[in-house]
Amino acid sequence: MLYLKTLQKAQNYCAIFLVISSLFLIQACGDDDDGLKDANQPEVSFTNMSENMSVWNTVNISLDTKDSKSISSIEVFIDGNLLTTLTSAPFEASWDSNTVPDGTHNIKAVVSDQAGNKTEKEIKINVQNKLVTIQIAADQLYQEEQYQERGFVFLSDENGNVVAFTEYKNGNNVTLKSSTFNGTKFYLTEVLAEVEDNYEYLRMWTFGEIERGKNWVLFNAEEEKEIDSYVGDANLNFNGMLENYSYNIYSSDDQTQVDELNSTATLRLSKNPSKLYVMKYLLSGEMSGPVGYKLFSNIIVGENAPINLSQVTQPLTKITANLPEGTLYSSVELTAYPTVNDYSDKYRIGYYSSGSEKLSYDIYYPGAAFPAYFSDFYYETEDIFYERGVTNKIFEIKNIGESANFSFTDSKLNYSASGEFDFLTAQLESDSESSEWILILPKGNQTIPQLKIPQELNNLDIPTFGTPHDYTFHEFDNLTNYDDLKNFIRNSTRSADELYAEGHNYIDVTHKSQSKNGRKSKNSERKHPLRTTKN
Repeated sequence: MLYLKTLQKAQNYCAIFLVISSLFLIQACGDDDDGLKDANQPEVSFTNMSENMSVWNTVNISLDTKDSKSISSIEVFIDGNLLTTLTSAPFEASWDSNTVPDGTHNIKAVVSDQAGNKTEKEIKINVQNKLVTIQIAADQLYQEEQYQERGFVFLSDENGNVVAFTEYKNGNNVTLKSSTFNGTKFYLTEVLAEVEDNYEYLRMWTFGEIERGKNWVLFNAEEEKEIDSYVGDANLNFNGMLENYSYNIYSSDDQTQVDELNSTATLRLSKNPSKLYVMKYLLSGEMSGPVGYKLFSNIIVGENAPINLSQVTQPLTKITANLPEGTLYSSVELTAYPTVNDYSDKYRIGYYSSGSEKLSYDIYYPGAAFPAYFSDFYYETEDIFYERGVTNKIFEIKNIGESANFSFTDSKLNYSASGEFDFLTAQLESDSESSEWILILPKGNQTIPQLKIPQELNNLDIPTFGTPHDYTFHEFDNLTNYDDLKNFIRNSTRSADELYAEGHNYIDVTHKSQSKNGRKSKNSERKHPLRTTKN
């Protein structure tokens, strides 16, 4: 009996021990669960965005978490301002980036789990809602009583649809945007409409592959100045002239001619003191032509300087320009510089030309009297215009092996172009031939959609988009490809016009095709596709 009571007590003690042990075990397990929750912080990541990514218009923000079941919320902040709070998967938000200026901005996601733990993830993004920005020069458009200009810019997408348009005024800051265009590149077309004495003339230039978010510089038809840095006049008195001779007199960017009947001259100077280059010509006989030169120094503004022309005896250097068969016309304009790489002090020391009756002519220059020369050479055949500007080569034809094929089908211009050139231009003309549309294109195989015209321009004489009537290959020493051209323009003041500044080496080869009237263009009718300077 005693034994049974003792056994029952032992069993009761065991039961009490088991209950107490279970309570300790449950408490211990609860403590371990809380510890695991504290250790496993929530995680969040951006699934469709990355650091320094460019975005525009409506931006979709997509977020991911490691365990969406334990997440209670994700807060999304733009530059520290709460955009929205997401409480269930999928964790996605939409943001109109037009509410902030272009540039760098911060997007932050703060995730909270059901235990109250928080983690945040922040990235920087680049907002690019501006498609292009253009600073319009104060003298961009001529606004005179009898001569008025209007300027426009429009942008087109990959299908040729207009996505942005503006008319600009002198001194404007132009920014073009589009809330519906989400591409990274577009076509940019400049339009310059000119009205003079009731005559309307239009020029258009279209560039492809323009990257969004950058600046642009428009063609600026700046009036060419006769002298770059006029410092004053020199009054010159000539003596020692020989009978049957004439003398060409060249100052810095000015020139005149004297002979025994005309012994005085006033010349403008761009440097003070300046040099005076004199070339002597025999007027008649078998040896007629240039026969000698002299370079006079220390010509001073305001002086009545005596110039002894009997000293013009130094022999000239002569080279012969040999022209290709079929040349209809050719010319060489030669400029000399007293200082290497200083193109402000220039002496236009010779102009030579020849018609179709001669395939060669002689060019005379003063050899080492000047350390630097620039030659602007041109020739024309029935099929091409060839022009080359080159430093320190008096005459040299350099072939660039250019070729191109164009076809217009299904409202698209297809072309292939190859050779040693940087880019090409294709010229379209209106039915009246008073307006032209110039496409600036990269080499290679390309397809250009038919670009639609903004309705605001429907009243203008716009050329029909299609197969070009002329096309020109352009090669420049300071460019290597089409991207270099775009970067050059963005850093210029007058766009591609500046590619032809003195000292810049270039080659232009224009292939002529029949115009709308059934004939090929001549030099007197030629409009250079990139030069817009008004003489």
